[in-house]
This record gives sequence, C-alpha cells and structure tokens, in this order.
Amino acid sequence: MTEIELEEFDILPLGREESRPVNLVGGRGEPRDYPEALRLLAGIDAGLLFKEYSQCLKEIPQSLVAGREHLIWRGQTRTQVFASLAKLGFYKGAYAATAMRKPGECELRPEIGPHTREVLQRLGARTFRQQYVQASPFWRCAPHVDHYSFRVHGLRVHIPLNCVSNIVYPQQDGTENIYVMKPGEAWFLNTGRIHYAENPGMHARINIQVQMDSDRPVLQAMAGDV
Repeated sequence: MTEIELEEFDILPLGREESRPVNLVGGRGEPRDYPEALRLLAGIDAGLLFKEYSQCLKEIPQSLVAGREHLIWRGQTRTQVFASLAKLGFYKGAYAATAMRKPGECELRPEIGPHTREVLQRLGARTFRQQYVQASPFWRCAPHVDHYSFRVHGLRVHIPLNCVSNIVYPQQDGTENIYVMKPGEAWFLNTGRIHYAENPGMHARINIQVQMDSDRPVLQAMAGDV
C-alpha cells in the first residue's frame, strides 16, 4: 500500500468502518507524538479474562473476516489481502483473530464476559475493533507499520491473557527496544512506528487487542498518573 492508503485503511483495510471518531488531546495524532510502548494498567485478573475468553469462544465466530467481507475487500481481492498479511507473518496456523465486536459495529458482542467489559472500561477511553488475537508458539511477525496516523484508527492496546508477549521496535543504529508485556497488564503500542511482535514461549499466546478513541489514557500514563 502507499502511505495514503495505509493511513486510510490500516494494515487490515477496514477504512473508517467499525471505528469511532478519535479525540486527540495531546497532539496531531502522529506516531512521533507518542512513545513506542507504555503500560497503562496493571493488576488485572488475567485468569478471569482467560476464563471468559474460553467460555465465549465456544459461542462466537472464530473468523475475523466472517460477516465483514464487504468492509475489507475495498479494491482488493480476498487473495490479495491475505497474501499481504501472510508476508508479514499473519497467516492461518500461525496467527488468528476472533472479533469481540458485532460485524459492522463498535459494540461488544453479548457473549463477552463482565470482567472483560470492566477492564476495557478501566482504560479510560471508548474502544473499537475489539478482538482476541492468538499467536502460535514462537511466532514472530515481520517488522511493519500498521498506519501512519492515529486520527482514523485510534490507539492500539494489548492485554495479554495467558503468557508473556513481546513488542519490539528496531532502531536506526541496529539495536532493538524490547517491551515485555505480562498477563495482567494493559499496554499502549505505537503501531505507527516500525515494530514487530513475538510470542517467545512454547504455548499459544492469547491477547485482547483494541483501539482507543482517545489519547488521554496514554498522556496520563506518560505523566505518571496511572
């Protein structure tokens, strides 16, 4: 994709669908306005989150694509979209996403448990594009940028449920900044900077992934007010 396309459509080309208006308090929404990664919450009951995940997984569609094909294939074929994602490491058998939201909406599905809802409310911003993301043991994706602005796609948060998850930011001098996200924590991830994610363990990694409609929680964490 070109930079214009990537800013509009994100790594998964949903465009402005399944999103909320983004309120940026602290800047223009450019990646350089925010840190690479930042812990927003700690002390979350990850065990209960995982229990609710296991329960609702039996009742909701296992495919992120199911019910939203008309949103995703904007000017591209299904084959083209999946081929682009596969090059980055997001392919069947290695990585999967299960939508926590209703197709075409921002509201959570009724099957999502009460503790999960409470934790998302604790973030301090409304969320959208909520999903469970599963990565196979020792999975790693290729370095990439999801989009070039937070104005459309909001700010990414990951909440590990069952094991450690790493987010890595390559530096121009050849070094890497590695952030270790533990179960029971919620992290802002700057997906507008070059990064890659990895599951360093021998078990399948389950995270909650959402977008926030405001940068206020990130600004508060930057100021130490969390």
